[in-house]
Amino acid sequence: KQNNYVTAREILRFILQKFVKEPSSPSVRHLTAQAYEELGWTYTFQYQKQASVMFLQRSLELWRSLNDREKQAHLLILIGSVLGDGGDAQYIRRNAAYALRSLHAAQELIHPAMSSFHALQGKYHSKLGLLYCHLGQYALAEDHTRRSLGFLRDGNAAMPRYAEIMEQHLGRVLGRQARYDLALETIGETVRSPLLQSPSDQARSYRTLSDLFFSIGDEQKGVEYLKEAMRLAQAYHLEIQLLGIKITLARHQISLSALA
Repeated sequence: KQNNYVTAREILRFILQKFVKEPSSPSVRHLTAQAYEELGWTYTFQYQKQASVMFLQRSLELWRSLNDREKQAHLLILIGSVLGDGGDAQYIRRNAAYALRSLHAAQELIHPAMSSFHALQGKYHSKLGLLYCHLGQYALAEDHTRRSLGFLRDGNAAMPRYAEIMEQHLGRVLGRQARYDLALETIGETVRSPLLQSPSDQARSYRTLSDLFFSIGDEQKGVEYLKEAMRLAQAYHLEIQLLGIKITLARHQISLSALA
């Protein structure tokens, strides 16, 4: 998978070199903006956040030059997501203000007339829900996560899988507020969802359950679920889930040897 990202970056850089030689017509800038976004994503998936944000910013600048407010909002949400979700807690706290500025700038651009209005609003509130959870502001995290679900559950958003992921995140937030019965019920429903049965989604589900049981004080179940998450993450080379497992262990002060 590491080689896949490297290959993708080589292809995208080759494409970008070709575009640089072309006249700066709107169509070329459109394609260049898309290429920079994809290049940014290749770094995002490997948690090389500085490079990711740099290329996403380049894409954003091109969409601004094209006066495409919808694409600008999309890129601002992506940048806020890269800065405010995943990675270690210190990184997120250090970049929280930047993430919030990016997300709020996106919200100012979103308009009901946009074709992707429901999807953009759903993603905007979901990223705030994730960020506030990382910051320990659980009431705000719950509020924005519930708002996101209101948009994502709307058929116009066309994001049923992401809605299930955010429903699971709601369960995580409820668990952080010691509302354990409701958290377990909410997470349990998403674990059974046919939309969340890929190895990556299953690993996330087990990790979410593990976090909940560690919070309850049931270390045995917490370890059992985290072992399942680790098994899937290693078998399918799921880098994001492996990082999430390390974060879960650190949060609950559990040694990696517990998963041996």
